[in-house]
Amino acid sequence: MPVLREGDQEIQIPSTWQVVKLDEHPYYRQASGKYSLKSMDYLILDPTWGVYLVELKDYDDISLNAADKEELATTLDQKAADTKTLIRSIAHMHMRKPYYRWLWAVPLLRSLLPQRSTVWLEAAEMIEAGKCITLYDVRHHG
Repeated sequence: MPVLREGDQEIQIPSTWQVVKLDEHPYYRQASGKYSLKSMDYLILDPTWGVYLVELKDYDDISLNAADKEELATTLDQKAADTKTLIRSIAHMHMRKPYYRWLWAVPLLRSLLPQRSTVWLEAAEMIEAGKCITLYDVRHHG
């Protein structure tokens, strides 16, 4: 089973789900740097439901007052919006290639495309269909 890790946090997810650690994926690093956008920690594709955008934070020895918590919430919301924008942009980049458009148009042929590309196409489709949930797990040990 894949495990998501941040600090002391570990979250196990089903092995049928596809996980992308966004800041480690070359397409994502290139696009986020080009547009100066922030990302969530993980993109997870659940083939039976849709997309989960996951942010894990593990704060240690800091105090979070009300203003800090409000700023954190605003930052997390912006990261989610930026992540969706980048997913759509990467999918759009792939769909500009005729080969990808043709194969993607026929579901039985989609498996001929490289998985490192299809994850973006699938995620963009699911986001557009409203099948996307943003999950935040913020822990504070102060």
